[in-house]
Amino acid sequence: MPSNGIGSAVSTIVGQNMGAKQVDRANKGYKIAMAMAIIFLFVGGMIFSRRPVSQALVNIFTKDGAVSNLATDFLSLMAFWCWTNGIYNATSGLFQGSGHTMITMLVDASRIWVFRFLVLFICETILHLGVASIWYAVVVSNATSSVILIILYFTGIWRKSTVKIESDSEKQAA
Repeated sequence: MPSNGIGSAVSTIVGQNMGAKQVDRANKGYKIAMAMAIIFLFVGGMIFSRRPVSQALVNIFTKDGAVSNLATDFLSLMAFWCWTNGIYNATSGLFQGSGHTMITMLVDASRIWVFRFLVLFICETILHLGVASIWYAVVVSNATSSVILIILYFTGIWRKSTVKIESDSEKQAA
């Protein structure tokens, strides 16, 4: 949830600065927000990934031992890797705010429909991880998409304007 909020904020900050032709300021806002997301999620993730902490949290919601064990395993794994969501959401916000929504749509669709199912297939069919296959599929697909977005960030394509504004003379000529 925090990384989703940060991603939305980045989108707004980047959009406003791109509209004001302040590309470097948009980049600075993105970098600060991503650093905040990574640090916050890494620290929180390291706390919640510890089995006693995640077990205590899960036991608030259930007393069923089987459910508690599965949920604790899930929470521990997800919490340990949640910092990659900070990269994913902040960088998605950058591309959305700069008007490159097709990029985020394609990466997100690939994350869910390609990477997730591929990892799920490998974990279940080849590695026989059972229900944990689902958890690993989520973590690996999120991390893979984060790497893809970072690579796209470094290409600089987000800096190119997608908005075409006609001048008054062009409007009158049409």
